[in-house]
Amino acid sequence: MNKWISVKERLPEVGEDVLAYLGEGIFGICWLLKDGYWETRDSFLYPDDVTHWQPLPEPPKEEGE
Repeated sequence: MNKWISVKERLPEVGEDVLAYLGEGIFGICWLLKDGYWETRDSFLYPDDVTHWQPLPEPPKEEGE
């Protein structure tokens, strides 16, 4: 199980999909941009919008793999 990482402690690699915590019980799949902003499929987020993040888990294996 992954643990939450504070953005004050460490940021993910630029472009890496992560599970981000946006506060007030809101989570989303985001990735960090080179300029420090975050992006989701639907919007851009300010650098301070994300407080914590964690790597996404590995996807499940398909039958026969």
